[in-house]
Amino acid sequence: EMVEADPQVAKLIELARQVEGVARNASTHAAGVVISDEPLSALMPLQRATNSDSIMTQYEMHGVEALGLLKFDFLGLSNLTILRQAVDLIRAHRGETIDIDHIPLDDKKTFDLLSSGETTGVFQLESPGMRRYVKDLRPTSVLDLAAMVALFRPGPMDNIPAYIRRKHGQEPVSYLHPLLEPYLAKTYGIFVYQEDIMSAAIALGGFTGPEADTLGYAIRKKKSSVLRAQKEKFVTQAAERGVAPHTIDAVFKAFEPFERYGFNKAHATCYGLIAYQTAYLKANYTVEYMTSVLTAVRDTADRVAAAIAECRRLGIEVRPPDVHLSGLHFTVEGEAIRFGLLAVKNVGQGAIESIIECREKDGEFRSLADFCARVDLRLGNKRVLESLVRVGALGRFGHPAQLLLALDESMAAGQAQQRDRVSGQASLFDALGDGAPSERPLPQATEAPARERLRWEKELLGLYLSDHPLGELATEIGTYVNAYSGDLGEELDQQRIVVGGVVTGVRRVLTKAKATMAVATLEDLQGSLEVVVFPKVFEETGPTWVDDAILLVAGRVDHKGDETVLLADSVWTWEAAADLGTEVFARQVAQG
Repeated sequence: EMVEADPQVAKLIELARQVEGVARNASTHAAGVVISDEPLSALMPLQRATNSDSIMTQYEMHGVEALGLLKFDFLGLSNLTILRQAVDLIRAHRGETIDIDHIPLDDKKTFDLLSSGETTGVFQLESPGMRRYVKDLRPTSVLDLAAMVALFRPGPMDNIPAYIRRKHGQEPVSYLHPLLEPYLAKTYGIFVYQEDIMSAAIALGGFTGPEADTLGYAIRKKKSSVLRAQKEKFVTQAAERGVAPHTIDAVFKAFEPFERYGFNKAHATCYGLIAYQTAYLKANYTVEYMTSVLTAVRDTADRVAAAIAECRRLGIEVRPPDVHLSGLHFTVEGEAIRFGLLAVKNVGQGAIESIIECREKDGEFRSLADFCARVDLRLGNKRVLESLVRVGALGRFGHPAQLLLALDESMAAGQAQQRDRVSGQASLFDALGDGAPSERPLPQATEAPARERLRWEKELLGLYLSDHPLGELATEIGTYVNAYSGDLGEELDQQRIVVGGVVTGVRRVLTKAKATMAVATLEDLQGSLEVVVFPKVFEETGPTWVDDAILLVAGRVDHKGDETVLLADSVWTWEAAADLGTEVFARQVAQG
């Protein structure tokens, strides 16, 4: 009737019929590989991936599985690369050969590190929530780590406190039924792994292995029709075997949280072992391990900042880039770590390889002019050299302000010499047996202010390295705040906190109601945090939200998936907060 009465509705239905059933786009599974004993083209339609020559199925994963085919998910772990690179660094630096698969699994230093909760860089154990739990757990075996990795999932997460209490004898170990003890004894009577569900179905419900697997699959995949049938079967068969109704109900209720995702034991054990291996290297070969971590996270500024903060906590000096000493990536330098040149923004691998080749062939660079004469300036252009100068990588030749003034002249002379070499025209210096270019004194210049040098570091390295804008204020600011950017785990979701930091970015946004709000980045000594400033608060505090401002912000922590933001409700400049003093400031915070 609506179609007949309204031409617009008729047009809508006509268009809808045209697009109904049409695939919007073809996406590729991130890690899925289908295994078959015959050509896949005989079983299903195939096509090429959109952005590569890879072959992919036109059926999605459920259709593939319905055909009885095997789908494997092959996932890469950067932590395996970290382990390998750390082992290589240990061999090069200390002359020790470590077989990571045969390290002692009862190392006291490793378990002491884990029990301290200082697990930055340790696989699976870095989040604030996991740090707290592993510190409370005080693990004594790899199996403890496997259990914690499995428990720290949406399904069994509520069981973590009981698991910890039972491990330390603070709560009696009990079982929902005596027949479960052989299967749950190692986890103190608590359902931890997917296999625990299967074991309970077999022990209490008399399920076969395949039947128990079907039950587990129905729970994991939220197959409601299958799950209803499996529950009815479990209830009936368990009752026939003499299990009390209240026990049957309690056991099935213990199954249900695994709908929200849980680990199988093999997966958890592998992850627990890798967690132990990373902790072992961090505890026993700290410099080499943290060097590998920094190389692995080099493209993510927040993670580099967190790793460097951890190095400082551990007493490891992280030295700035230096064209005489830096490699492509982070390197071990005695008991310190040297920044890699590839971590400098605007500096490509080709330019770095030219720098390294020149110094290995003809020794250290003697001056800016010598550097420009020897390094291939087709790869190391002005932008590259300016970036190296600003982060201090050419600091042996003079301070950045001087070098920037001399750069054009030095590059012009260097380019001329390189053209002469390419054309076969030897310079006067070559004829005299000395290929060094003439040296002119660097121009006089006032050294760039400390704040500007820090801004260069932030822009080109992604973090403050030589110092931090909060440096001298850190202790004093610590008496005003109650949280730091690295502490904002899920346990603080929707909690009101106070943080302090330097503004490193502000983006103004116009709402649908034409009101202005802002999304800002606030950085403290532990990392950075996104702050959302809604229109009402922004109207009151707008002038304070400028780059390099040091602010104290009160607001509510909000977790959205993997992202954490602070919803600001009150803002103070550091100067205003310091004038108030801690007691008056605390009262203002409490008043909201």
